[in-house]
Amino acid sequence: MSTEVGKPAARRNPAEVTYGAGDIAAMNLVLWRFWLSVTGIIAAVIIAVPIVLLVLDGYPLADSVNAIDWWFTGLVILIVLIWLIVATAVKYWWNSRKGLHGPIQFALTDEGVSFRSRQMEGVAFWTTIKSVKTIGNRAYLFIGPRTGFIIPRRAFDSDAEFAAFAFEASERWEARRER
Repeated sequence: MSTEVGKPAARRNPAEVTYGAGDIAAMNLVLWRFWLSVTGIIAAVIIAVPIVLLVLDGYPLADSVNAIDWWFTGLVILIVLIWLIVATAVKYWWNSRKGLHGPIQFALTDEGVSFRSRQMEGVAFWTTIKSVKTIGNRAYLFIGPRTGFIIPRRAFDSDAEFAAFAFEASERWEARRER
């Protein structure tokens, strides 16, 4: 949408975002399948290791399963889950201290999603964006299975501006197939 040769296309629906803990928590809730898988794998390993070791030591499988202290196993799984939550919170705090959570300016362009902060700037091309979702008061532009841009409603002056941004992002992402 250039008016002059060599000039970049006009940016539409610019948004400035500083991520809060709620944004990161919302992203993790959107990724619930991943976290459920991680929890299941950790639990399976914690349960399987003693069973395998007992079977290798010559105990029958049924006796190996019955020998598991389920209370202790549950406690270990709970401690691991708490560690994952604490690690996520510490990572959020560390990235906030480094200024990685914003402010970040986002704009939709013909090429993709333009972003700029104190540490970086670039464009995530529409062809590299894996999916665009609007859930509640946030738009998510995923660039990987667990990575993406979060654009919260609060980055706009009105619900209508947020809806227009989310709609345009979705339309441009869908249109990438036609190029």
